[in-house]
Amino acid sequence: MNVIANYLNLNAKEHHGIEEGVVTTGSLLPYRERGMSPTLQEKPWLDVSSISGWFYMNHNPHSDWHSNIKDAPTVIHTLADVVSKNGNLLMNFPQRGDGSLYPECEQVLEELTKWMPINGESIFNTRPWTTFGEGPTQLDPKGMNELMHPMTWQDIRFTQSKDGKTLYAIACGIPQGPLTITSLGSIADKIQTVNLLGSPEKVSWKADTADLVIQPSS
Repeated sequence: MNVIANYLNLNAKEHHGIEEGVVTTGSLLPYRERGMSPTLQEKPWLDVSSISGWFYMNHNPHSDWHSNIKDAPTVIHTLADVVSKNGNLLMNFPQRGDGSLYPECEQVLEELTKWMPINGESIFNTRPWTTFGEGPTQLDPKGMNELMHPMTWQDIRFTQSKDGKTLYAIACGIPQGPLTITSLGSIADKIQTVNLLGSPEKVSWKADTADLVIQPSS
């Protein structure tokens, strides 16, 4: 940023106070192409990926690995993982020449527009927590390590509200039994209420120094 500011200031000086310099860049944030961070990052970063190939290919989108379309759960879990690690997700949806999308891409967007109104507050205007999450899914520390399949319901990703008063625990799947979150045992005495976004039903839960256990509704 200092380099850009210096360039624009010098440009304005050379043109009698009129800034005529132009700066173009792909991103001012460190980014990973089709790659996710295995750890929580101190500074903001960007995950740059695509729902399939980077551009429209005039054949079946499932015919090769590079253009294999991700389903909606995979995209949502990628988003939760990236945001929990102080990142932002830029997802490309390749278009045909007339601006239309693969039917599979339209399906992903349709499911995202259903998920966001209910769960969006756990993503937008949030900050990472002290730990990004827990669960069985482990990312390869090498590049090009993006998810190609959904995570499991035991994979939890954390975010918190900007004021730090609300902690969000995003389960990457529908729980198939009691949801045990060991990372929250350390703050058990601070947990006052547990709510399910989008639901008025009372949540059954208990917390101690070992973990927080949430019982799924019958």
